[in-house]
Amino acid sequence: MKFCNVALISISLLISGCATRYVSPSQDESTARLRAVTTYPTHVWVSAANESCFTTAGNGTNTIAFLPVARLLEPRRISNGMPEFDPPTLARFKETVILAGKPFNVGFYSDNLVVNGINKNCSVGVSFVPEQGADYQILHTQEGGYCRVEVRRIVSSQNKQTGLEMVKDVTLLPQCK
Repeated sequence: MKFCNVALISISLLISGCATRYVSPSQDESTARLRAVTTYPTHVWVSAANESCFTTAGNGTNTIAFLPVARLLEPRRISNGMPEFDPPTLARFKETVILAGKPFNVGFYSDNLVVNGINKNCSVGVSFVPEQGADYQILHTQEGGYCRVEVRRIVSSQNKQTGLEMVKDVTLLPQCK
């Protein structure tokens, strides 16, 4: 039992020692809310990217969320009061406040997944301009061997999600070299 506690503490320190947390905008700034959702079957880091690219190192710089497969280190579903929704099976998510009115860059980095002896990784970055007061959902998945990310604006009524509208002006970010 003592070994398990030491192992959990060591893992927590290792991850927190390498990570810098994303700092939400102040209350006097124009903001929107973001729900980062993944169904990818390995650990996934969600990070605010720099202006021109996103990192695939998984080093946790500007970490918005660490979404582990197991719920040892952080709960699978972290809400900040965004409209309720019915998440996909096995989805993990975290909601956060982001700056509105200027490009917001976000990257998803996943651990490798071995499929038929081949290492696969599903990492992608996107940029979009959130509108003040709007709620957004970014879904990170893998379908047919391809990494996919969808940015959608949440439509809601009485704090219940009633629909999703595709955000049109989304740009893919290159990986940092």
